[in-house]
Amino acid sequence: DKGSVNYNEAFNNGSFKVEVGDNSAVIKISGRGMNNEFACPTWTGVFKGMLEITKTNGTVKEVQCEKEGSDHCEFLMEWEIVDPMKKASRLR
Repeated sequence: DKGSVNYNEAFNNGSFKVEVGDNSAVIKISGRGMNNEFACPTWTGVFKGMLEITKTNGTVKEVQCEKEGSDHCEFLMEWEIVDPMKKASRLR
């Protein structure tokens, strides 16, 4: 079925790996679809949205891009470490 083939080509992101540190995460995504001009801005928005929805101060930046010749797209997400009690009051 051509529809499922087209969907798979457009939305299959292959490999998705996350390495989490104390106040950062490195996210590596590779595979079909990442060389699409909309893929990296979309993922950047998703990761920024994760920070926003959890009311976490932080940044997201793309540090490698499959479209520009890298073997994967890589994003660096960094956030402030906040006292858990202060964070709980911000989430209310």
